[in-house]
Amino acid sequence: MRKIISRLGSHIVEGVEYPNLPSIAEEYGILLNTIYKRYSRGCRGDDLVPKKKQKNYVPPKKIIKYKFFVDGIGYKSYQDACRRNDVNYITFRKRYFVYGWSLERALAVPSGWTRGGQGTFTSRSITVENKQYNSIAAAARNYGLTPETVIAALNNGATINQAFKLEMRPTENSFEFEGKNYRDKEHLCRELKFPYTILRNRLRKGLTIRESIDLGPNNLGNEGRYNEVIFRRNPDLANKSGKLYFASVLINENKNRRWERIYF
Repeated sequence: MRKIISRLGSHIVEGVEYPNLPSIAEEYGILLNTIYKRYSRGCRGDDLVPKKKQKNYVPPKKIIKYKFFVDGIGYKSYQDACRRNDVNYITFRKRYFVYGWSLERALAVPSGWTRGGQGTFTSRSITVENKQYNSIAAAARNYGLTPETVIAALNNGATINQAFKLEMRPTENSFEFEGKNYRDKEHLCRELKFPYTILRNRLRKGLTIRESIDLGPNNLGNEGRYNEVIFRRNPDLANKSGKLYFASVLINENKNRRWERIYF
């Protein structure tokens, strides 16, 4: 076999001429049988040597797929970002998923924060009710709140008084009643210790909030807007002049008469 291979002539591999196949195998540390098989399959020149065995072989750069980028730096996962930014993963999840912080802020290491989680949450000073605090954390503790809750509210556009629960933040259900703001009707009922279902039912019948509350917290029944209980509670209303309407309804050729409401 060696005699046959030696007659195959010279070969040029990576710009170097070799007299025969055994010399190529020796130069590249490859089994002679491997070189011969490649030659028998039609490989010539550089192809006689596997690419990874060639001296000029440059491995391709590994393409890393990043899940997201922050400030131009790619991260493969949230855990990867937390490790590289030295941020506790549980803390990050609360900031990003619960409080709605941006990725940039959630991954930022706050001032005064240490590896063990000691120290103030942030060194930013803040003034609440004309009193200055060295940090938001100190102010939050004074009002029985957590720093994360206060900062999340501030980041979402709340004022300082709203963030510290000193003022109610307006919502689509909030309203003003007799000079005081309420988050919703249930909030009003809790403040006044008034049954919410009774208020809701009376409002549906067309009464105002004040009228509904003045009627008391007890259910007055379904006799209508005015009944004996209401008149007893409000003598002035009972003594007013009113109109009583009657109605005749024809049902299956039978005339039915019923009372209508009294209107003042």
